[in-house]
Amino acid sequence: MSSGRDLLPAPFSEHSLLETWEGGEGRACRIESPDGVVQLLKILHPGEGSAERDLLLSLSHPRIPKLLRQGTLESGEPYLLRQWLPGRSLTYCLPLEDAAVLDMGIQILEILGYVHLRGLLHLDLKPANLLRDGEGRYHLLDFGLGERKGARSRSGTPFFAAPEQWSGRIVDRRSDLYSLGLVLLVALDPGILRRMPGGCPGGWDLPDLLEALRFEKSLSDGLHGLLRGLVARHPQRRFYDAEEALAHLGQGTGRPSPSLLEPDPALFGAESPMGLEDLCEHLAQALELPPAEAAQLAERIQDDGETGTAQVGHWLLARVEEGSILPRGGSWSYPDALSGRVSKDPPGLHVSCPEELRELAASGRVLAAERGFRHLLQEGQAEPETRMALAEGWLQAGEAARALPLLHDQPWLRLRALLDLGRVREASEGLLSLSPETGSQEVRIRLEATIAWLSGRADEALELAHQAVQEEGGPEAEIVWA
Repeated sequence: MSSGRDLLPAPFSEHSLLETWEGGEGRACRIESPDGVVQLLKILHPGEGSAERDLLLSLSHPRIPKLLRQGTLESGEPYLLRQWLPGRSLTYCLPLEDAAVLDMGIQILEILGYVHLRGLLHLDLKPANLLRDGEGRYHLLDFGLGERKGARSRSGTPFFAAPEQWSGRIVDRRSDLYSLGLVLLVALDPGILRRMPGGCPGGWDLPDLLEALRFEKSLSDGLHGLLRGLVARHPQRRFYDAEEALAHLGQGTGRPSPSLLEPDPALFGAESPMGLEDLCEHLAQALELPPAEAAQLAERIQDDGETGTAQVGHWLLARVEEGSILPRGGSWSYPDALSGRVSKDPPGLHVSCPEELRELAASGRVLAAERGFRHLLQEGQAEPETRMALAEGWLQAGEAARALPLLHDQPWLRLRALLDLGRVREASEGLLSLSPETGSQEVRIRLEATIAWLSGRADEALELAHQAVQEEGGPEAEIVWA
């Protein structure tokens, strides 16, 4: 039997060809190196692949395949050689039960949280691009359609692509969230792909979509609430980001959604400028301003030339980033607008080291911390150190859902984040999976005490807590005790 080596290009002539298939961008080959390592080789059409290459080079996550090598063949075709991940495509694992779908959604949200923090979008979420390994963990594949946020797109797979994606409007992290919602629905009932009127659900909100799909499976409250925040025609009606969705599934942070600041295009129109009356109405509701102060702020925003719904949203979010629009319970407050002292331009914000980033994140300024994180990486700061500073700061600020996607290589902090989110069962299973030699004994006992307390075993929790104070704690003790 032929090894297939004669079918592989020169740089890989010593490899064995195990499997090959055609895709939209070119040919994919599963190959085996002379030392027995199985890898994936993608031979792309000329001009293809630069986006996926650049995106994969900037990502380092255990649930995203690692790019091993890239270049151009003598034929002029670009190629990508990446890690091969054993497992099965989600396409061949369907249907799934309600609990399994919810677990998958949580896993993918954590991966998306990491990807989006880097300023990247996937834009082709579908069952074929999700792989489940032998331990039930999901991996995100194929960044061939990926973009930097703020780009316009007409790409994507019909049915799964968000409406703003296939209509050529600006896409953001909520576009991936929409696609994830459709993936979860298909995971519950693969037959909906055959029942969709017109083949593309981009103009529907969740209730109308379920009716059009003749979707008859019952949904748990948790899964229904998650889908309602993912699948909505207008981005402003979805979760603002993956972290907000994770917080929704946990105990939440009580922090208001930034989406509340964005005018709803269903009410005010997506493209046309907002009139002064409409802008006043939106500001009064979003910021709980009296009519006179709302009118004054509306005039100020229009003086700055910001009149479209998206422009107004960006103007207000910039004030969140600078720290002048503040969370107050479940809503937003703009003290400067109440006193008539609105600055013309947000002040510049510069973070020069991970320690400053940690302090910024700990202050609760989420958008500014995200921007500071990307700035430090562009300036050459080490990714692990910078990522940890951001995660620790967010944990201090009570933003466990934001910290969680960054803690894939920090098991003790990950357990704390899970407990902060109320995911006690996962934290308990995670603690059992850690070797007894890992971390300090005091940290382990404190976690056991916290899990016992949250599980309603008060006597056991108090006994463990008393035992913990008798142990000599390590440096993790202060940050792990919840």
